[in-house]
Amino acid sequence: MEELVKMLEGSDDEKWLALYKMQNVDFDRLKPYIPKIIEILKEKKLTRRIAFDLLLKICQEKPEVLLDYIDDFKNLICEGFESVYASLIIGKLSLRYPDVVDSETVSRIADLLESDAMKSYALLALSDIAISKPKALSNLIPKLIDLIMDKNWEVRWNTAKVFVNMISSDSSLVEPYLDEVRKIAENEKLKPSVRVVAYVILNEFRNLQNVAKKASP
Repeated sequence: MEELVKMLEGSDDEKWLALYKMQNVDFDRLKPYIPKIIEILKEKKLTRRIAFDLLLKICQEKPEVLLDYIDDFKNLICEGFESVYASLIIGKLSLRYPDVVDSETVSRIADLLESDAMKSYALLALSDIAISKPKALSNLIPKLIDLIMDKNWEVRWNTAKVFVNMISSDSSLVEPYLDEVRKIAENEKLKPSVRVVAYVILNEFRNLQNVAKKASP
């Protein structure tokens, strides 16, 4: 382990190799070195993507290792592309530990929606939060409705993921806005690729209602 940690201070090639090898060690042993791995997310090089892959694997397999470093991830959500990586990690962590998400975190991720380069990724993070803590996104719904009509198909589709997850978790949050979504779906002046996203959201709500009716005595 000492050799791998030393390699993190070396050349880019050494960092890549160390980060790859760390994917196969006991993640508990990595805990003291998590801050250094998080710092690598700031580097404008391929190394930060490899560091993200390692952190994501830890998040999926042993998320408790990262819990002491939530503030480190939150502090990365600012302007650089490291904001994307930090947001995605927090979103994934929230699926197991909802309390890692607070209003400030949601606000910071929401700010990324103003960036063409980052909003699609920010929506993926929000789609996880829509499962773990849907009420935290209630104030974002008007903005999300606007994104249904975004010029970028990936943004529109990721917006649908947020809505679908929110409906599955707490449909009452979305219900007051269904008329606005329906207007988009029925607006023949819009492209079919825009309208279909609205239909996906409406169908999810309708399906949920049908399941509830069948379940009721």
